[in-house]
Amino acid sequence: MVRNWKDVIGGALLVSLGIYVAIAAFGFGLGTASRMGAGYYPLMLGTTAILVGLVIAVNGLREPGEMPRIEVYTFLLVIGGLIAFVLLVERAGILPAIWGLVGLSALADRDITVFEIICLALAASITAWVLFVIVLQLPLSGIEGLF
Repeated sequence: MVRNWKDVIGGALLVSLGIYVAIAAFGFGLGTASRMGAGYYPLMLGTTAILVGLVIAVNGLREPGEMPRIEVYTFLLVIGGLIAFVLLVERAGILPAIWGLVGLSALADRDITVFEIICLALAASITAWVLFVIVLQLPLSGIEGLF
């Protein structure tokens, strides 16, 4: 029997994440529905992720599909983008970190052009700057760490 393995694997990963979040939520204190503790909302999110993951995985078992190929090149570029972000965000600021993240991760798409990468990085960095620094007023540096 042929199964849609992308959905089965994706659903299983979502269930795993939901289980982790739900277990971690107990460490924050749940409280009650009328007086919610810090772990109440994460528990609800974890439970929702488990349920959605189960639905996706079960539907994947019923649909035809094929085993997905793992693209090592793509995987390494996306992981490299995440590592670049982690290394740059505190040292250089949020804007260079986002450029590193988007720039490396976008290279995983073999059809993307340099112009599209620049536009994507510019849009992502402006959006993050406005959202996190201006709207939420988080203490993140922009480009000050470069100079």
